[in-house]
Amino acid sequence: MAPRLRVAIDTNVLLSGLLWRGAPHLVLELGKEREIKLVIPELVRWEASRVVGKLRRGGEDALERFFQLLEARVQMVPAPSKDAVVGASRLVRDSTDAPILASVIAARPDYFISGDEDFTNPETRRRSPVPILQASEFLEVYLRRAARRLQQQKPDLYLKILLYVTTPG
Repeated sequence: MAPRLRVAIDTNVLLSGLLWRGAPHLVLELGKEREIKLVIPELVRWEASRVVGKLRRGGEDALERFFQLLEARVQMVPAPSKDAVVGASRLVRDSTDAPILASVIAARPDYFISGDEDFTNPETRRRSPVPILQASEFLEVYLRRAARRLQQQKPDLYLKILLYVTTPG
């Protein structure tokens, strides 16, 4: 079996995956099922906690329980150095995204999944040393890589991803 992919996720993927069904949820499910190793910058964890706290009282506790449940399945990435942020700021349109990208680059995952247009625009994708994909794009890549094995070993997960990838719009 090929080594598990290490996949960094952005705040919007984390929150969308926890709150709704869809591609981000399936990415988190791949992590939960140990199909991939989720790589989460501490900055994403902090930002998600801040956003959830604004949305719902006690939401931060639910997010912490999520991290406790997946502790062994998640690699947390520390905040980047100032120099790393300066370097990453040259790769993104919005300098406020530089700390996240610097953390991701330092972690050296196989992919970075984001729904943020500042990360997924063609120029940032071209410049980034880590491939940046939207969640739906990643699911297509992953299915091509692991379809046969998933079909045999985890048919329910295979069908969920297959249905998502092949259902129009």
